[in-house]
Amino acid sequence: MKDYLNKIELNNDMPLIYVGDGNNDYCPGRLLSDKDFFCVKNNHSLAKLLKNEELKKEIKSQLVYWSDANEIISQIDILKYH
Repeated sequence: MKDYLNKIELNNDMPLIYVGDGNNDYCPGRLLSDKDFFCVKNNHSLAKLLKNEELKKEIKSQLVYWSDANEIISQIDILKYH
């Protein structure tokens, strides 16, 4: 993930959208920048993990909580224009 992020950082300013639901998605989520979106599925282990404020502080990206793909799209559309 670090290699990929370094490569794309050199090539554009487009935000990265990372979608996850499990605890194993926490570490990649920590690597995202403040221009990126970390999409976390509601009521799954990752969302429960991020209730821990100390762990949540490690996330620099914008958090988008979702239950279905349409929510991801609509929330990102709202956030990218603010």
